[in-house]
Amino acid sequence: MTFENRSNLGRNLNEIGKALGLERHIPSTQGDLGSLYLSSDHFNDAIREFRLALESDWSDHAPPELADELREKLAWCYFWTGAYQEAERVVGSMSETTVRAGTLVLEGRLAMEQANPTGAAEKGREALHVAKTTGVQPWIGPARSLLGIIAQRSGSSEEARNHFEEALFAYRVAEDPDGECRSFIHLGTLSKSECRWEEAFRYLERARQKAGQEGFYYLSGSASLNLGNLRIRLGEHDEALPMIEDGRRVFEEIGYELGVTRALIAEAKIHLVRGSFEAVDNCLKLGKKLCEEERFKRERTFLEIIEGSAAIQRGNRAAGEANLYRAVSLAEEVSPAGDLAVEATLYLAQHLIQSDRLSEGIRLVDGIGEASRAVGDPAQEGWRMRLSAEVDLTKGRVKRAEEKIATSIASFERIGYRQDLAQALLVAGRIAMSPNASHGQSDAVLTHYLRAKRIWEDLSSDRETAMTSIEIARYWVDRQDLDEALIYAYTAKKLLEKVGYSWGVDEARELIRLIEQQFEYEIMGRGDATHLKFSELEGNLEDGLCWLLAEASADTDADKAWIACGTNGAELQVLSSFGLDDDEAEAAVGRLIARDPGFLEAERPLFCTGLTGSYTEDESRSVVILPFSIGGGERGILYVERDSGEDNGWFRLRDVQHLAGATFAIARLVAEDQKTKLHRENVFLREQLENKYPFANIVTEDARMIETLQIASRVANYPITVLIEGETGTGKQLLAQAIHDSGDRADGPFVTVNCASLPEQILESELFGYVKGAFTGALGDRNGLFEEANGGTILLDEIGKAGAHVQRALLHVLDQGMIRPVGSSRHRKVDVRVVCATSNMELKEDIREGRFLKDLYYRINDISLRLPPLRERVSDVRLLADYFLDLCRQKVNRNSVEFHSEIYETLDRYDWPGNVRELEKAVRRAVLLCPGQSIRREHLPDALRPGVNALSDISASSGPSDLKSKVEALETAQIIEALRRNRGNRSKTARELGLSLRGLRNKIQRYNLENIGRE
Repeated sequence: MTFENRSNLGRNLNEIGKALGLERHIPSTQGDLGSLYLSSDHFNDAIREFRLALESDWSDHAPPELADELREKLAWCYFWTGAYQEAERVVGSMSETTVRAGTLVLEGRLAMEQANPTGAAEKGREALHVAKTTGVQPWIGPARSLLGIIAQRSGSSEEARNHFEEALFAYRVAEDPDGECRSFIHLGTLSKSECRWEEAFRYLERARQKAGQEGFYYLSGSASLNLGNLRIRLGEHDEALPMIEDGRRVFEEIGYELGVTRALIAEAKIHLVRGSFEAVDNCLKLGKKLCEEERFKRERTFLEIIEGSAAIQRGNRAAGEANLYRAVSLAEEVSPAGDLAVEATLYLAQHLIQSDRLSEGIRLVDGIGEASRAVGDPAQEGWRMRLSAEVDLTKGRVKRAEEKIATSIASFERIGYRQDLAQALLVAGRIAMSPNASHGQSDAVLTHYLRAKRIWEDLSSDRETAMTSIEIARYWVDRQDLDEALIYAYTAKKLLEKVGYSWGVDEARELIRLIEQQFEYEIMGRGDATHLKFSELEGNLEDGLCWLLAEASADTDADKAWIACGTNGAELQVLSSFGLDDDEAEAAVGRLIARDPGFLEAERPLFCTGLTGSYTEDESRSVVILPFSIGGGERGILYVERDSGEDNGWFRLRDVQHLAGATFAIARLVAEDQKTKLHRENVFLREQLENKYPFANIVTEDARMIETLQIASRVANYPITVLIEGETGTGKQLLAQAIHDSGDRADGPFVTVNCASLPEQILESELFGYVKGAFTGALGDRNGLFEEANGGTILLDEIGKAGAHVQRALLHVLDQGMIRPVGSSRHRKVDVRVVCATSNMELKEDIREGRFLKDLYYRINDISLRLPPLRERVSDVRLLADYFLDLCRQKVNRNSVEFHSEIYETLDRYDWPGNVRELEKAVRRAVLLCPGQSIRREHLPDALRPGVNALSDISASSGPSDLKSKVEALETAQIIEALRRNRGNRSKTARELGLSLRGLRNKIQRYNLENIGRE
């Protein structure tokens, strides 16, 4: 737009006016206030003001040219809010005495939204002609931009670039920063469509920065949304989502419904890849509501594509197909040979080919070949080649399929489209698996599949990761490696159950049944000849079975096992157990009978490896059940179980063969002792650690914290480096101490050093020590902290703040176990377990910017443990508050002090930026300040008390009563509240308040608010 921009106009005009008692009831002459609203992107407010001006007595006597100028502005406001019919009505009401370039551009934009590119081009050329001949320089840029948009949507990229560059030049000549931002966005989106990523990022970042500086809210949101879409194309979903959400918030604030719709489409794409169907449905619902009444046809097309894809992924293929056909129809209305029509057709063709409707799919793929090449989008052409390769594979044309999929993969690798590359790699794997594949192709199958799996993992797409794992499992079944097949099949089933993809779960289970059948064949054929150490087992039944269970469990890493015998299921009695008592074993027998009453008569193993079903109460447990014959009509079973929650936690073929060999020894022992069926507790119960468990000092009931502690307890005895990540006050040092205390170094020293608290030179000497004369003041040799921690553990807190020189020295210590004191020429050997901690959750960003060594990061990150902030552990707030209350009462001898019931609600509402440490201090303060026996809200710190904020302080103050002071007080209060709400983030605060970042900084400095939000 070319209207004057007033970047200092606040976003809260109505609120400020009401607060000062300046509510308006009279329409502004000539719509001045409407123009102000329009310049700050408040389209709905501008519509109201323009209509008031046009409906007033002023319009009856105003010159036609002036009235038409207001009508043109009003029509543009309707356009930006998506009210296209209203915009056309206003344009139609304008006098015909003057041909306005701005009106022609608007008519062209309306024609574009109504799928009339020919009419739009005519209006654009006419607008350009009028602007040049009448000397209306400001409208040359918009006319050029319109022609560029038309060319881009029709696939004429070179023509579009010429128009956009001409528009940028025109805007600069007209000194129109608004238009410059728009041109940057147009050039960025065009570069994105041409896969010129660096150029696209450069243009869009320039647009966002300039929009932020100038206060162009609509353009700031548009630049953010386009950057988000660019990130989506590159598969960077975690980075894309905040940008898209940022753009959506801006569009919602200014009432730009078309922008909101586009943001919802972008969000839905990310959620669809991740399999978050509930989030997809929410985006679709909101987006379709905004597209009602035949609005936004291009956006409606994308919504239909996403809805169809989601329905197909959920298994409702008929509904999904209907959506895709509607998408193709809509796209052809918008532009029959444009990029949208090609994309919609490719989605439909893919569905038809994957549904074995090859002739229909081939017809569509062949039909868009010319249009795809004309559009010039390498991603669409690579997609078309992938579909064509799938068809060739189905028809047995393997050589042609190999050539096409190689072209497709090369295309996606060149432009960096990771999601499309992963799909092409899967097809390449299937082609290489074909019996007719070229020589050497079979060796590439696993490479293709593993590359695809890594990409899906990076994209956080659990569904596609799982389906790729199924392909890999099939590969290992074909290679007769049942253990590897089981790993991937199990992983796939867990992920598919997590995302609720029932069709995929069924496919995984069917594959697992095949693997189990192969297991059974291997066991029945070779089990009795395996593990001969059981063959010479002698002694009484009780001792023999205990020894046998212990040995079998140790050899297979099982944590529970039992043996039961009987003539039928109802008479089964537990003879021996391992890892559980007889009552628990009896309960397990009952569950087994209830699940499968005829299992005892089976001549085959009934094992379930945590996959096809559950013979336990917990489906994360891996189970093997082996029935065997004893003689005299009596049957027995060997039941073995272990946790399959970790990778490789389920039983393998070698484990089951081992256990099958053990059943022969069990049957012989029981047969020899038929007259003395003993029931006895297992003498190898787990070591009870409740009273000496170091992690018990960490108070939590949060599932993620418990999982973190479980992982920490497992790695405590292993000499690996641990990285603990978490915000300040989350308990990183406490966790490091627990790891030390529970490991085999507990008797050694535990040394802590904060790398952020010391300059680099001092930190180096503290860590590694120094020799006499190493520097001024070094009067003697001194051992460093690494030598003090010898035989124990050292915690390097805030490792990200260590300087580059110290980082390189630490890398040498971790690699070689050697330190060199400052000033020494000799290295010294140390035996230290290293635990690192950081409150910087973006260490990888520091690596990219050269502030942290990449090699050191991966060296300290053998195991990474993340401590969630207290605001994400809502269930722990009350638990920790009670815990700290008990501790503090004991220390100050005030055992009668209790929390009032209102306290818990206050604690739950607060977001705890200081985490557990802040909560502990708040409780300690309350106990000390409480005069009676009941702690109430007034005893808590001000930050936790409702109503104690800057606005109320300002209202209560007795400052001057002049208008300027009132405005400054109100402005100060709003800035303080926004800074606290956004945790001191000035960019977010500026956007929320409608200020440029520079303007916000000036006000912060003026009102002395530098520390607000950072307390």
